[in-house]
Amino acid sequence: MAALFSNLPLSEANEIAQLRAALATAEQKNHQLTEQVKQLVITEHKLYDSRAQLDSQLHTYRKLYELGKSLNQTFDLTAALTLATEFVLYELGFERCLILLFNSAQNAFEVKALDGYYEDEAILPTKALSLPTNDPLVQRLSQNQDYEICLANCEDALLCEWRSHLAMNEYIVFALRQEAEAPLGLLIAGNTADRATYHMRVTQDAEGFLGLANAASQIATAINSVSFYQALNEERSHLEKRVRSRTQDLNSKNESLQATLQELKLTQAQLIQSEKMSGLGQLVAGIAHEINNPVSFIYGNLQHAKSYTQDLLKLIETYQTHYPNPHAAVQTMLDEVELDFLAEDLPSLMDSMQIGATRIEKIVLSLRTFSRMDEADMKSVDIHEGLDSTLLILDHRLNGKQGKPPIEVIKHYGDLPLVACYAGALNQVFMNILANAADAIEGAVKNQNLGHNPGQITITTEAHDGYVLIAIADNGPGIPEAIRGNIFNPFFTTKPVGQGTGMGLSISYQIVCDRHGGQLKCESACEPICEPTEDQGTRFLIKIPTNLF
Repeated sequence: MAALFSNLPLSEANEIAQLRAALATAEQKNHQLTEQVKQLVITEHKLYDSRAQLDSQLHTYRKLYELGKSLNQTFDLTAALTLATEFVLYELGFERCLILLFNSAQNAFEVKALDGYYEDEAILPTKALSLPTNDPLVQRLSQNQDYEICLANCEDALLCEWRSHLAMNEYIVFALRQEAEAPLGLLIAGNTADRATYHMRVTQDAEGFLGLANAASQIATAINSVSFYQALNEERSHLEKRVRSRTQDLNSKNESLQATLQELKLTQAQLIQSEKMSGLGQLVAGIAHEINNPVSFIYGNLQHAKSYTQDLLKLIETYQTHYPNPHAAVQTMLDEVELDFLAEDLPSLMDSMQIGATRIEKIVLSLRTFSRMDEADMKSVDIHEGLDSTLLILDHRLNGKQGKPPIEVIKHYGDLPLVACYAGALNQVFMNILANAADAIEGAVKNQNLGHNPGQITITTEAHDGYVLIAIADNGPGIPEAIRGNIFNPFFTTKPVGQGTGMGLSISYQIVCDRHGGQLKCESACEPICEPTEDQGTRFLIKIPTNLF
């Protein structure tokens, strides 16, 4: 070829050399461009891979954000653990996942959540898995180590041993803890050998590792929050129980104190009333005794005085028969003393004194009967005597003195046997009820509620098998049904301030019901009381056993 070109002219040979040099340069540039295109294609593939990886990471972090948001919105531990296992399986792509939590009672980590592709022969032993705190794997994680990882080619004997316990060929264990504290639990995710190609592989540099680490952190925070919330709820519930219990205790003590205070007030009022009645009984008995002595003296001597007076009058009459013409001085004396009138009026005067003495003697007897101070507490007595003695003491209220119309007392006494009772206390009951009846009638007369009807108190007694019944009725205005149930309560009164203590009927109720085992009832608009209207009249029914014991 050189020989060929050597025969060419010099100018053409130069042109060919230049062409050869240009062709070599072009070939070199073409090679460079080819290399640059290859680099651009590789770079483009890397960009596509980076973009896909970033998109995957972005998706993972978005799902992590959603997981954290969902975990923060629930205070149900089971629901939180379910969300966590579903995230590991369906978002991170692992085959199996389980979460163990620390049980302080058992001092071990026990399975609380489990999900994934499990065969029947593998899932049951895995569910029953329990790791004591002295387990070597737990010991490693307790020493501020965040995770343990077992790869397919792992040679760590401990981790390989746990493959059979977890039913996983490759796995990663994260300690669920807050800062440097002891683990609250364990998050375990992994795969079996035969299905590893279909799931996220366990590796330290895979995106699944970062997602799993972040998920473990969020799960630990959620477990801590739920545990704190549950502890707070338990403490609140405990405090509420204590508050309720304390409130019940205070209410019970308050009710007990109120009942004690009421009982003390009642006891005080009863003591005052008892002392008053005891003092009244002693006073009445003393007065009756003191009156009885001179009255007995007068009553006993009246018969002699009457006899002596009659003898003297007979003597004067005899003198007048035998000495019809007396001395002037005697005649003057006869005229001054009006002997004829004296002889006629003196027997009548003696009879009046006899009636008065008899009346005083009956009053004294009634006072002694009412007070019963000369008898034992328990004695068989005639109920009618107690009623009559009480009426005699209230005679000034019933006879219509001081411008008040009289109150008619109608007695329907039956044939009663002697009744074993506390006579003085029972007379006090009669006094309270009869005095209230007189008050009611006086109020009705004052308010012109009776019209032309006279005030009446009707006392009826009947004997029954084993008990006697005493009914005391009046034709006053009656007691409204709204307050009738309160009349036996201590300190309850419808009278104006200063006119009633509210203890009379209360003490009467205790005397009849408690001391005598009887009954005391109140009825309004009762029969028979002078044809009462619908709202007229009150009747008290007293039922007393014939024998108290």
